[in-house]
Amino acid sequence: MKSLWSALLTAVAAIFLAVASLGGCGSKKSSSDAKTAAEAPKMYRMSELALAMEEMYRSNAAFRDALKSGMGIDSIPKVFYTIHSAQATTASDKDPMYHAMADVFIERMEAITRVPAAEQPAAFNEMIDACVSCHQVKCQGPIDRINKLRVPDVVDAEAGSPPHR
Repeated sequence: MKSLWSALLTAVAAIFLAVASLGGCGSKKSSSDAKTAAEAPKMYRMSELALAMEEMYRSNAAFRDALKSGMGIDSIPKVFYTIHSAQATTASDKDPMYHAMADVFIERMEAITRVPAAEQPAAFNEMIDACVSCHQVKCQGPIDRINKLRVPDVVDAEAGSPPHR
């Protein structure tokens, strides 16, 4: 019986020492654990420009719904004017062509408020065309989403046919 107890104590001591050598409960993290934490992926953070464009998208969705229900647009949210100044994810993307296209976008957005209410849906779709034109060159990802902002069943006065749907 004495040898059984001796063997049992030896086994328990061996397990205790093995656990202690591995770090055990409540021990500090090993250097390999710290290294793994440092290599963990970082959360994506949207740039100022991406955040501004998301806000523009929400505003344009509300404008589209207002136009579909026969209401007009009489003012433009300030966020639309940050298109030149907001920081982009990649600064080099905001080149002279980007700024020229941004000017066209702002002009088309302002035109919506200058035309009679009956012409605002067509002017709104022209502004959407400006968005798509820039995104075809700079960032293609949101084009399908932007196209869904169009006011449906609007006849293009110059072409005499409905624009993109």
